[in-house]
Amino acid sequence: RRSGMTPGQRCLVIGSGSQGMLLCVALAARGITPYVVEPDEARRQLAISIGAKAAGPGDAGFQTVFETSGREAALAEAIVRAAHGATVTLIGLAEHATRIDTGLVVRRQLIVRGSLIYDHPEDFAATLASPIPSPGRILRACYPLEEAGQAFRAAREIAGKSWIRVN
Repeated sequence: RRSGMTPGQRCLVIGSGSQGMLLCVALAARGITPYVVEPDEARRQLAISIGAKAAGPGDAGFQTVFETSGREAALAEAIVRAAHGATVTLIGLAEHATRIDTGLVVRRQLIVRGSLIYDHPEDFAATLASPIPSPGRILRACYPLEEAGQAFRAAREIAGKSWIRVN
């Protein structure tokens, strides 16, 4: 909703961790083609399996870019791949980003916007209640509370979302 995207458009999603995957599911279900930049092959393939396309090194000129990883290098890439006048929405949380080409932001007249799920719980609930494919498609591993240590170790290796069952 905040992006203003409509069916038939394409966008770029940088990072296909949990947030990026959920975003790709919601976008694809709405007829929007998400292109994904993800260095991890397993995560990239999972994103493709839910309707995204892999963005190649030369794919740029996106009117809407979502940065979901919170990594400084990913934000820099989002800026570079954005079209003139594009909106770059920051979803991933990063503490500092010091190597951003602000000259490029100014010359391209980019709009940089933050989006925090906790500020939009109704949007998140509405998305999950809408007729999108089950977000469970990205849930890959469940561990009982007693195996929390193993869950955290395995989360680095598992594409998709891992969780710990506490009941």
